[in-house]
Amino acid sequence: MLDRLTRVCDRIIEYSFYSLFLLVPLIFTPWNFELFEFNKMFLTYFLTAIIAGAFVTRSILDRGIKLVRTPLDIPILLFLLAMVISTIYSIDMHTSVWGYYSRFNGGLASILCYIALFYVFVNTMDLRKTYKTIIVSLIAGFLVILWGLPSHFGYDPSCLLFSG
Repeated sequence: MLDRLTRVCDRIIEYSFYSLFLLVPLIFTPWNFELFEFNKMFLTYFLTAIIAGAFVTRSILDRGIKLVRTPLDIPILLFLLAMVISTIYSIDMHTSVWGYYSRFNGGLASILCYIALFYVFVNTMDLRKTYKTIIVSLIAGFLVILWGLPSHFGYDPSCLLFSG
């Protein structure tokens, strides 16, 4: 039973990472002033919560968190420490935590998300899954190219879609 639940958590993590790498470059909405970045950050926060939740659940089922050491551990820790200290002594706490007000990127929350995603990826995705992630990223990049190519010639699909 526990082994089955662990496999379910692994699948949730794997496919959430694929979704992250595929959907974040492609998502945008017309309902806010930041056409691109704000929506991407909310999707990133949402998928990070799913990935982190599945990783914590899996760790509980495995009776402990086993983190793989990387050469980036110390630089990441130092950077995170600098971010926490600068947030504590910040003049504008809201911007320090959430980042620029219309983007929600660049603050402590997004940095924590990126660090969590990095460590979960390193600890759960093997070489085969990493190759799949690269393929998913290339597909997303190709779709972004196809969407943006008409803009070079003066025909922006985003303008056509949102404003006619």
